[in-house]
Amino acid sequence: MQSYYLAKVWDKQSVKLPYTCKAARPTDWDFVTNLPVIHIVDARYRSATISGTFVISPFVIIPLQTSGFGKIDVLCRWFNHRLVSSGLSLIVDFSNIRFDANFTGDVVANIEK
Repeated sequence: MQSYYLAKVWDKQSVKLPYTCKAARPTDWDFVTNLPVIHIVDARYRSATISGTFVISPFVIIPLQTSGFGKIDVLCRWFNHRLVSSGLSLIVDFSNIRFDANFTGDVVANIEK
């Protein structure tokens, strides 16, 4: 996840990125070892529908809720920039995600058009 922490922070006054983008999709992946992730189908973020495996922000409290809709913060870039906050807040259906406490493999690292 080094690419996340090395990415430029999105400064809304000086960097013009789309605030919403229906066509945004995962475009870059990182290989991680033994990190907590969620496997998501049809999450929503800034008008985009996104599926994939994402590293959970270190500020997320485990265990996760098991039903209903809610937000979960993940470490992922938006148009190659990271947010000032603790990651992207994806809107998910918690009954439709799978949590993996020690995942090794590829995770979504960037979402853009």
